[in-house]
Amino acid sequence: MLDREFLLGFIKIHILYHASKESIFGVEITEELARHGYSISPGTLYPMLHRLERESCLESNSKVVNGKMRKYYQATAEGRLVLEQSRKKIRELVTEVSEEKRGTAYGLYHGVVGITLLPACLLAGWLWQTYSPAGSLLPWCRPCLPGYAGYDGAD
Repeated sequence: MLDREFLLGFIKIHILYHASKESIFGVEITEELARHGYSISPGTLYPMLHRLERESCLESNSKVVNGKMRKYYQATAEGRLVLEQSRKKIRELVTEVSEEKRGTAYGLYHGVVGITLLPACLLAGWLWQTYSPAGSLLPWCRPCLPGYAGYDGAD
C-alpha cells in the first residue's frame, strides 16, 4: 500500500492544478480528490490548504454562500511556478520509468517480472495522463497494451 506521506505530495500537486484553473473550496476539492481515489479528511485537507497559503502558493478570499462563509483558494504566481516545476519532475519520472520499456516495466505486463511493480506502472500512467497533453499516452503503452493501435501481442 502506498505510504500516506507519499500520497500527500500527489494531493498537493492536484490541489495546485485545480486552483490554477479556477477558484476552489474545501468540499469541492475533497470531492474531486475522491473522484481520483484519494480519501482525505477535513483535518488533513484544511491544514494543507493553509500551509500552501502560508507558502504563497495559494491565496484565498471569503464569500457568503447560502448564509455561510466559504473560503475560496486560487493559485498564485508562485503556486503556478511550483506546479510547473512539479510537472517537469513528473515528466522526468515518467521518462525514467518508460526507459525501462524492455526491462522491468515492459516485462511486467508480459509476465517476466512479478506483480509487485504493477502499482508503480499504473501510477506513472496516471501521472502521465493527468499532467500531459490531452490524449497522449506513455511512450511504452502503445506497443505493449492490448487495445491500443499497433499492439500485435508478439512480444
